[in-house]
Amino acid sequence: MKLTTHLRDVQTEHTVSVRQKAYDGNFMQSSRTLANATLAQLILFNRRRQGEMSRLTVLCYTRNANVGPRFAKVEDCLSPV
Repeated sequence: MKLTTHLRDVQTEHTVSVRQKAYDGNFMQSSRTLANATLAQLILFNRRRQGEMSRLTVLCYTRNANVGPRFAKVEDCLSPV
């Protein structure tokens, strides 16, 4: 519970910095920290099913990664960032 609360606080703090769009060293550090905190929360959320990813072989991943864009409509809506 403490880890989840800490990650939410980190996300809130760095979201403000990223939304200001001041493209400087602070922006890069804030966006990197925000991405790491979001990834950590995603891992915590999926911890019950972590075995699915641990059994994924490199061959299976590369076979599916080279298929091409499957969600073109979604990708068109995303910003370059």
